[in-house]
Amino acid sequence: MLTQPYVTPASFKAYPTFIPLTNLRPGDVVAADQDAQLNNMLLTASQWADDQCAMGTPGGSICAHVQVDNVRLRISRAGRISHHADHSPVTALTGLAIGPSPDSLTALTDLSNLWIEDGVQIVGYPAGAAAPAMNALQFGAPVTSGEIYARWTYVAGFVATLLATAVAAGDASFTVTDPTGIVAGTVLRVWDPGVEEAVTVAPSYVAGSTTVPIVGVFAKAHNPTAAAISVSNLPTTVRQAVIFYTMALLMRPDEGVGDSFPDSRVSPSIRADDSRKDGSGLVTEAIRLLQDYNRVR
Repeated sequence: MLTQPYVTPASFKAYPTFIPLTNLRPGDVVAADQDAQLNNMLLTASQWADDQCAMGTPGGSICAHVQVDNVRLRISRAGRISHHADHSPVTALTGLAIGPSPDSLTALTDLSNLWIEDGVQIVGYPAGAAAPAMNALQFGAPVTSGEIYARWTYVAGFVATLLATAVAAGDASFTVTDPTGIVAGTVLRVWDPGVEEAVTVAPSYVAGSTTVPIVGVFAKAHNPTAAAISVSNLPTTVRQAVIFYTMALLMRPDEGVGDSFPDSRVSPSIRADDSRKDGSGLVTEAIRLLQDYNRVR
């Protein structure tokens, strides 16, 4: 379950939606309460985007998460094993246990001979052994059929986190609330309206740490105490889809209209020339933008 939206309220308000955002909670004049309701709507839209892309896969998510796949596989004659991950893109393999039965799995301590191809296929020679030595690979009881049980643990999805502390121009590191999915070499964008910038995670980064060193230094200052600032490598099309769906949710219809999505009464409106007056065009476009990230087996 998502706890943070893919687009922060500050980023949404910076987008030219032409939708009023000061009365999301009718009669409430507290700006922070209005932002809290907008955050809820963005969270709903972000979860919708996840559901669109998961295609019914339990736990499927666009943002980086830990996934465990339990599968049966066969060892090739060269001693190689291969697994097509259920979730993608795979950014890191964190564990592998294999054996002749589900209740007799051996966790491998050396994963250096396994690698990730195209963000979805994990292949290699387990235990770090050379290919010729793997022909008679056994774990526990002899594996006469060549079929083994495997439990793959890996990180999949795009980084979607928040800046935890303020950053000054010239700083060479930053702190995030959730480091899941961050690896050395990852290019992350700091979505701070008006002062956005991209940074590259330094080779010295230790996976799992909330303190992230970067290549070079920050060009601009960022202060998350004023408003939440997202840090991610989410494709911009995913963020755009979340914005479009949130816009559709925020549009309000007349009382007697049974439209799928409400229409805004403000002028000018991005939907002013749409005869449907229900925001369904925004939803259709959001679905189109997410097509490239649908789960495909």
